[in-house]
Amino acid sequence: MNRNTTTIIDDNEQKCLLDWINSLDRQKMIFNNNCDGYFFNCEILQENASPEITTLIRDIKDRIIIAESLNKSDIENPIELEDFIYIMPPGTQLHKHKDVNKSGMYHVRFNLLLQRAEKGGICVYGGRKVLCEEKCYVLCRSGIDFHASTIVEGNKSRIVISYGFNIPITTISEYPNIFDSKI
Repeated sequence: MNRNTTTIIDDNEQKCLLDWINSLDRQKMIFNNNCDGYFFNCEILQENASPEITTLIRDIKDRIIIAESLNKSDIENPIELEDFIYIMPPGTQLHKHKDVNKSGMYHVRFNLLLQRAEKGGICVYGGRKVLCEEKCYVLCRSGIDFHASTIVEGNKSRIVISYGFNIPITTISEYPNIFDSKI
């Protein structure tokens, strides 16, 4: 799996996002616990986010689009999907699963680690544990490879922003950074 070991955000951006997430009223969040973890949808919460936060979340996605060459002009571009912020408190984990692909598309996600758990919360993509540093992201071919995480342990939640795309199957040869192995 592709792991970007270069930070995609700086310390101030990380702090800004974590301060915003930690300031939210957890009683008003829409939590989903069908994955033995908890997440809330960034799009819903952006209604109450400041323009600064909304712009920052979009700017980071644009950086990933550039870093992963998802903005080619001579082919059909990937379709952007809804982005999520995952909060995985201690004792939770993401169960092993694959996401649904839309017809003629492969669903991929770039998961930016904002806050690492004290222990655990490690990504498992395609049966391999993938370590990631805070402020970096990991590619998850979520519609192709089974993915999960180990149990979050300690006192800190694992917090991730997950940026999603549907990539047309007819264009996968244009993205060797994503589709480097047989599907």
